[in-house]
Amino acid sequence: MKHIAPISPIKLLFSVVLFFLAFYILFTQGIYGLILLGPAIRLGMREGIQIDLDKKRYRILYWVFAIELGSWKAIPPLKYISVFRTTQKTRTRVLTAQALASSEVFKINLFYTANKHIEAYITESIDDAFLVAKKMALALATEVYDATTA
Repeated sequence: MKHIAPISPIKLLFSVVLFFLAFYILFTQGIYGLILLGPAIRLGMREGIQIDLDKKRYRILYWVFAIELGSWKAIPPLKYISVFRTTQKTRTRVLTAQALASSEVFKINLFYTANKHIEAYITESIDDAFLVAKKMALALATEVYDATTA
């Protein structure tokens, strides 16, 4: 099971253009292209998580232009799986104006020792959240807590 945060098409396009411009400058004018390469990679990077329920392991993923980076870790013994409702805020900025937009999302966390958790999944549908949480609970032999109404 893999969950990768989405990236806007404009941001991806800008990242790709900046990436090619950085390489052009790197090969024609020398080391100055490296200055643009860092922001190009950062703009194109997406974060997420991949969980292997069969082998009971997970990894934090970093995607850079479809290249996956991340190392596997064993899932610690879980206390419970929690599904809860929260708001996700996004900021849109155009020149001097900016707007904050918030949307309701449902997160699935895998809780283990001393209230530590692994954020496993984010979705906008409560049905999808509980479907994924029940699948995880069955595979990891734990129970699901509903924190969406609290």
